[in-house]
Amino acid sequence: MNKDLLWTAAEFGTPEYLYDLDVLTRRLQLTRQQLSGTASVCFAMKANPMLADRAARIAERIEACSPGEYEICMKKRIPPEKILVSGVLKTRESMTRILNASGGKGIYTAESPAQYQLLSELARERGVILPVLLRLSSGNQFGMSREDLEQLIRGRKQHPEIKIAGLHYFSGTQKKRKKSAQELQMLDQYAAELLERYNFGPVMLEYGAGLPVSYFREDPGAQDSETLQDEEALDELHALKERLAAVHGFSTICVELGRFLAAVCGSYLTTVKDVKSTDGMRVCITDGGIHQLNYDGQIVGMKLPYLSFLQKAKQETGMEPETAVCGALCTTNDILYRGSGIPPLQPGDILVFERCGAYSACEGMSLFLSRELPRIVLYSAEKGFETARDERETACFNAGSLIG
Repeated sequence: MNKDLLWTAAEFGTPEYLYDLDVLTRRLQLTRQQLSGTASVCFAMKANPMLADRAARIAERIEACSPGEYEICMKKRIPPEKILVSGVLKTRESMTRILNASGGKGIYTAESPAQYQLLSELARERGVILPVLLRLSSGNQFGMSREDLEQLIRGRKQHPEIKIAGLHYFSGTQKKRKKSAQELQMLDQYAAELLERYNFGPVMLEYGAGLPVSYFREDPGAQDSETLQDEEALDELHALKERLAAVHGFSTICVELGRFLAAVCGSYLTTVKDVKSTDGMRVCITDGGIHQLNYDGQIVGMKLPYLSFLQKAKQETGMEPETAVCGALCTTNDILYRGSGIPPLQPGDILVFERCGAYSACEGMSLFLSRELPRIVLYSAEKGFETARDERETACFNAGSLIG
């Protein structure tokens, strides 16, 4: 694989994102197989919109959290009946466009009584019945309180154009198993209360499981090879299935995952451009940086991510006592790694940061210093390497309407 990575770096340049669609496919298939009979799978495309069409081949549902994400789904020809339209903000303009495109197909979340009212009005205007999930808040700005949610359930007969299909619940990512178990127990009990009080249910549950991903070598259970990555995933999925099997208050459960599905399929390639020493530390400057690479829990390079090296020139042996791998931004925070766990690097050497298939390409501060957006390359055994997005300059976004 190193030979292939060297070829892509030479062919497409760095910095570069490389997403292995076959790895994504295997992770999705593994997840569906392990949860079969207990839950269906929804891919949260905010983790990586570039992967939405491939994920839609296997996942039962794709979650779109914004008008822009829904636009991507349309361009990628994802069937509207597979799309969960979520998002904390829904405007009349955006929902009109989405409903015109979908014809009312798919499923929709209501994060507030006002959203529920908006969906009701738009459905009535079109003469369709919309399946809607009521999102229960986990104590943050998302979703609604139990009081508001139950008021909508009590008045559901006043909105015949809305079919309340179930509940939606998500509290965060990288969850501990104990927290997930407590959440599912709470939701199961709440479903029983809704059935008893309002004769509501059993209905479906859309649950954001937030399964964890090990990003750093210090993390307990962190592994190296793809085989061991699968073993790590199997352990998490077996534990999740046991937790889901203990839930009896819902007709069906759909597990919403993003990071867990996408992270392992992505690599970020960046080239060492300059090497110097300051105060006894070796400093390597790369053509990438923290504006393009983001790991959950990353703290100024103090943790060692999964990292491999493509050393083009002959290297001295041994490990550097301390090295700072820094990006090209004018900020002291632009440190990808700082420590003694890597070999000596020279200009022209290529670093491959692994497990960055989720969020890095779309969550970083990509407009800072007006540097170019990296090229995105997709790989599959079926089609080989292909460019999904060319390198793009960003100065035009920061210059206003006039340059000259």
